[in-house]
Amino acid sequence: MIIDGFEFVVHRNNESRSSWMCIGHNKYKCKVRLLTTGRVLKMKNIAHNHGRTFTGDYRNLKGQMVQVVVCDVNNKLDKKLFN
Repeated sequence: MIIDGFEFVVHRNNESRSSWMCIGHNKYKCKVRLLTTGRVLKMKNIAHNHGRTFTGDYRNLKGQMVQVVVCDVNNKLDKKLFN
């Protein structure tokens, strides 16, 4: 998945949802995480600690409309949304 020039790979998945992590996780210890359930995308720790990673051509990609929910990891209610 690519969002705003940053690439994500599936970390875990099951039949109802998938957990994604930034490809900069190992190299830069980037903490940005995504959780997808159907067409709902939840974002956690949205500040990357490195530059954009995607250098390809967006015209070769397939787009998809999703609802985006940004979670504040310091908020107890948002933590429950992400888990």
